Amino acid sequence: MKKQIEKKITSNPFGSYTPSVQKEGVRHAGQIQAIVHGNCTFNNTHIIVRDFTGNVILKTSGGLLGRTLGQGTGAPGGVPSEQKKVSLGGGKKSSAFAALYLGEEVAKIIKEKGIVRVQLILKGFGKGRSYIHRGLRNGGLQVLSIKQGTNLPHNGCRPRKSRRL
Repeated sequence: MKKQIEKKITSNPFGSYTPSVQKEGVRHAGQIQAIVHGNCTFNNTHIIVRDFTGNVILKTSGGLLGRTLGQGTGAPGGVPSEQKKVSLGGGKKSSAFAALYLGEEVAKIIKEKGIVRVQLILKGFGKGRSYIHRGLRNGGLQVLSIKQGTNLPHNGCRPRKSRRL
């Protein structure tokens, strides 16, 4: 009687087939600690870092990016120049510099939280696409995989009728 019970417990319900936990095409699935979403538009650059349950760890953009001014600027109002922050506005938010600096700042913040290995998903057609990756690497993160997330229409909606003059 005991042998039959033990046999039922140890038998595999799938028979000889054992399902793989790791998805095909994802080489480093067990090592990735967070997912970094980079959205590069023509007007701004956004970076969102989240874990696998979908919780947002960090969210920032080129407009929120503040950089510390150098010593020789002389900030008004008696505020030391190291504490004065300047945000990038206008067309500078979508520049390559903003994306590079944004990547380095994000890497510094999430390294403090203990995250070292990330997956990068890039979206959009802006100038900062490759510079986000460079910034993350310069900040000390290991980017294990890069995915393309841009939505492209497969001929999409029907266009408006052409204007006749």
